[in-house]
Amino acid sequence: FRPVGPTSSGAQPKKQRCVPTLEEKLAVLDLLRHSMSIANVARKYGRNEYSIHAIKIRETEIRQAVASSAPVTAKVTSQVRDKTLVKTEKALNLWLGDMNRKCVPINGNMLREKALSIYALFKPTAF
Repeated sequence: FRPVGPTSSGAQPKKQRCVPTLEEKLAVLDLLRHSMSIANVARKYGRNEYSIHAIKIRETEIRQAVASSAPVTAKVTSQVRDKTLVKTEKALNLWLGDMNRKCVPINGNMLREKALSIYALFKPTAF
C-alpha cells in the first residue's frame, strides 16, 4: 500500500488501528510481572498506558489462549459459542425485523418469550 496524504479537504486520513499479537501481549505481561510499571512498559512499546492496562486486565484470558495452543501470532482471543444460541439469535433477529415492518409494538417480555420458544425449537434433544 502506498502512503496516503491529506485529502482534498485538508483532513488527515484515518489512523490505522494497530492490534498487538498474543506474543507481544505475553511480553508485556512478563514485563509487568517483573515489577515494571505500566507507564514504563507503555513508553517502551510506544503505546498508550490504557492499552497496557487493558492487556493486564485480560491477563488470564491471554495466558489461557496461549496455553490452549493458540498460535502466538494471533491478534485476538475468541470464544467458541453454542451453535444453538447463534441460530436462535439469527431467527430472533428475523422475527424482530418482521414485527418492526408490520409496526407491531414489542416489549421486553414478548421478546424474552419469543427467544425462549425459538431456543426450544433449535435445542438438540438428548436421547
